[in-house]
Amino acid sequence: MLIDVVPTAKHIGDYDLTAKTAVVFDILRATSTITTALANGCLGVFPVLSVEEARSLAADPKQKIPSANPDVMMLAGERGGQKIPFFPHGNSPLEYTAEVVAGNYLVLTTSNGTRAINGSVRASYVYIGSLLNIRATAVAATGKNKDIVLVCAGTADKFSLEDTLAAGFVIKELLHLKPALSDLATAALHLAHHYSREPVKAFLDSRHGQKLIRLGLQEDINWCARLNVYDFTSRFKNGRIEIDK
Repeated sequence: MLIDVVPTAKHIGDYDLTAKTAVVFDILRATSTITTALANGCLGVFPVLSVEEARSLAADPKQKIPSANPDVMMLAGERGGQKIPFFPHGNSPLEYTAEVVAGNYLVLTTSNGTRAINGSVRASYVYIGSLLNIRATAVAATGKNKDIVLVCAGTADKFSLEDTLAAGFVIKELLHLKPALSDLATAALHLAHHYSREPVKAFLDSRHGQKLIRLGLQEDINWCARLNVYDFTSRFKNGRIEIDK
């Protein structure tokens, strides 16, 4: 088994994902938000690229779910770390409690994460990863007996410390399989060893984490840095993310 790491969403096209398993990370915050929403009873998440596409799907869910009505579609998104104006919901995982999201679908567009998810569709399997369910995600990824590509969304098309750390935590879970690692995968593993006792410190060290703190989102950071809160993973298939069963 070979494990490789894609450094940012912009670089996905440089990698051959065909017949491989992809795991996508946008730890701060899209993939952590998706994982939290699904844990709290969200029926599925539609990750879309643009504001216009998000509005269209939320208003007319029959584009994707013939039997659905707009009442079950929650419109959400961010740009630059902040909620999109006139969107009812943003990209904070703490927003998606069971009272808010259970029984509904989420239509989500974000600066980096939803680009990385949609950019990974050439892979045979696409899982959504976060620290919140890193062990379950690692187990699911290996279960397909394919090479694994860990896709980091990055921030504004630049390397992000927190996404690469998450990739390293997946690799750390799989060392017993003695996988072959690319150089970037090896670097990610060393990051995971360095921050293994205190993942939140990596978030605080990262430029995007520092930006979120300036925006008053420290509690989001604290939540996203928690390891193995959930024992499920989720999969992106046919335009929708759902809990993998």
